[in-house]
Amino acid sequence: MFFVAVSACAFCLQLILIPHVLKIAHKNKWYDPQDTRKIHSGNIPRTGGIGIFISLVVPVSLCILLDYIIPVKNFVFIVTGISILFLTGFLDDFENLKARYKLILQVIAAVIALTAGFHFSSLPLPFGITVNNRFITYGITLLWIVGITNALNLIDGMDGLAGGIASIAALFWGIISLLAGYTVTALLAFTLVGAVAGFLVFNRPPAKIFMGDSGSLILGYTLALLPLIENGEENPSGELLILITLLVIPVFDTIAAILRRIRLKKSIAEPDRDHLHHKFLKAGFSQKKILLIIYSFCVFSGIAALIWTLVPALDIYLLPLSWIPALILFRILHRRHWKKQTTIL
Repeated sequence: MFFVAVSACAFCLQLILIPHVLKIAHKNKWYDPQDTRKIHSGNIPRTGGIGIFISLVVPVSLCILLDYIIPVKNFVFIVTGISILFLTGFLDDFENLKARYKLILQVIAAVIALTAGFHFSSLPLPFGITVNNRFITYGITLLWIVGITNALNLIDGMDGLAGGIASIAALFWGIISLLAGYTVTALLAFTLVGAVAGFLVFNRPPAKIFMGDSGSLILGYTLALLPLIENGEENPSGELLILITLLVIPVFDTIAAILRRIRLKKSIAEPDRDHLHHKFLKAGFSQKKILLIIYSFCVFSGIAALIWTLVPALDIYLLPLSWIPALILFRILHRRHWKKQTTIL
């Protein structure tokens, strides 16, 4: 009940904050600019990250003041990293920071997490191989944090999409953490669920507000930290594969975007209109149907991860089998999109 209460607190805080954020944004005309890449129309503020940041940090801060669950040291490092990415995204929303500056700030936030001891201690591989080299595990952790942070940022291109994916992933991770006895991780996960769920009240189609980069970077960074805060040394690769499973849609979408841009000899940082949701839209699906389909895949992945947690006899390397439906989905949409492009040419 405590975790439900914390999540409800974050949810209610969002319901109070967002109307005020909307009022200030409309007054100052802080709107998301429209261009050929974006799919929205009308003047919609992109300041939702403010509400997500406050609704995530305040409930956890109250737990600190009450001396409950989470160590102060861990909290300071977590909030520092989140704050850096919130400010990075906020500046980018208004000033369009160059990609290299955004990457540098993301790396700094990742290094802060490493300094706090949030990293993979070892990485078991198939065939009984275990990687214990600190430089390798630190490097993989750094890539992990930056990669997941950007994955949520890239998938944030449609009403309710990034927020829905993040809240479903956080919900299942919170449940899995409780089953494993990871109370600090569960607290952060359930707080994130409440904060994002409250935001989705205003972000569902047709959206009244966007989270902007200030919101999506927070979501990605926080989710990336979840398997690191209370890293289980008996099977550290388990946490990694579980979160990849929970975030299989944004992870695959990011990999597809990188490969696509390399194939077209474009910069990896260059935006385009060929993400998963764009392909759905080009195929004639409405935004609500797209959300229903993608949310269903996210729930399926969450159930698969939960089943693996509840059945110890299952080998962790069977978990990637649950990625197959998502892989098929991406393959079908890619072939359909490629055929359509070829026909036009």
